[in-house]
Amino acid sequence: MAKAANSDLFDKEIRPGTTAVPIESDQEAYKVLLQANPNNEGEIRVGNRRSQSIRLTAGNSVTIGVLKNLNEVYVRAENNTDLLAILGRIYS
Repeated sequence: MAKAANSDLFDKEIRPGTTAVPIESDQEAYKVLLQANPNNEGEIRVGNRRSQSIRLTAGNSVTIGVLKNLNEVYVRAENNTDLLAILGRIYS
């Protein structure tokens, strides 16, 4: 039987740094929105552990559907001051 999405939202902002890191350590999600802070000076790169090929410039976003775990999504920034907002609907 499929899990139902919880009414709770996962909401946080991170400073990923220049080395690729997972967006969260252990959390299933129905859908997640990643948005580069509008004041960022560089790009945020989004992808998996090996490659982060999606490029988010300041203010841009990407939505990723059903994830087994948020730790499958890796991000890195061009510089250490750039921020990434994360909003997702989580499974209970």
